[in-house]
Amino acid sequence: MATIIEKTNLLERIKQDLKQTNVDISNLKSSIENDTKKDNLKAFEDIMPPTDDVNVRVAQMYRVLSFYGNNGNEKPIWNELRNCFTPSAIMTNNTFGEPIRLSVDRFISLFRSQIQQNDFPPFYVRELNYKVEQFGNIAQRFGGFEICYYDSTIENKKGMASIELLFIKGDWKISSMIWQEETENFKLPNRFVL
Repeated sequence: MATIIEKTNLLERIKQDLKQTNVDISNLKSSIENDTKKDNLKAFEDIMPPTDDVNVRVAQMYRVLSFYGNNGNEKPIWNELRNCFTPSAIMTNNTFGEPIRLSVDRFISLFRSQIQQNDFPPFYVRELNYKVEQFGNIAQRFGGFEICYYDSTIENKKGMASIELLFIKGDWKISSMIWQEETENFKLPNRFVL
């Protein structure tokens, strides 16, 4: 998972984003209305069908989070990201020592805002090793990831993510995701890198 914003800019960004809330809500409403049209809904179901495989759902989520640039279809498909999560899911960035908890829609709002402002370079998220524990209709997936930048002058980042999933009506959905990027004090264990 990419660091969405540096800690020093966090409060200022949240304030700016809150000022834009009405715009974001109207954009969200418009995108939902457009995506419920029959043709768009069919195409969306073809892209992101229900899955009975925890690993497929997590791979889809990481693919959607990858950001290839500011040109048309290279932007993340927001409804595809929403479809990976339950409606009440929480995403928590613990990189800075104080958890930053966001709903999926709030995460999307911040991410979209930064893309529009050209605030970070294109990247893709590559999953490293992971471990899955499953009991009935609940699963927990703990694993390493790497944020790889297309600009070779920017150093890649690694981190760990804990992802909790629920099996609902034949489909795995992420109900919680917590991640932390690697620091000098916290290095990824080798078993999650290789």
